[in-house]
Amino acid sequence: MFQQGEVNTLEFNQIVRYLSPTNINTTQPIIINYIDNDPRTTNTKTQVAWDIFHGNLKSDLNSIYKCNQICMHNPRVKKLHYYHKDSRQWYKDVNLQIRDAFFANEGLNGGFVIIQPNGKYYLRVGEYSKKNILEIYSAEIKASLN
Repeated sequence: MFQQGEVNTLEFNQIVRYLSPTNINTTQPIIINYIDNDPRTTNTKTQVAWDIFHGNLKSDLNSIYKCNQICMHNPRVKKLHYYHKDSRQWYKDVNLQIRDAFFANEGLNGGFVIIQPNGKYYLRVGEYSKKNILEIYSAEIKASLN
């Protein structure tokens, strides 16, 4: 499921302030990969084979266009090791501001949002691949530069 929309200047500034521990550059797009719940797995020692954890996603995104790439999670997520906690810095969505703004659908694992400096955003809720996010980011950047 995906949608496009726009946050107004006040909402954009609130998001930037909320994300301030991540040192946001407001002239660059913000990309948030969001995890909303723990995996349904019985093996607690495994890590997800999800391809966004292969290589360096931020570097791949920056090769298209410089961005702020942030990994966030709902505070109820307790099994961050499953999401490669050892190789990613995860930020807790303490006040659920990002979840409430973009990922409020119950039962979905999360998704990603690309927020342009002008407030326009592209939201993908549910499962996605590294290829999906790179293709969508590339298309969003090309559209914003035209």
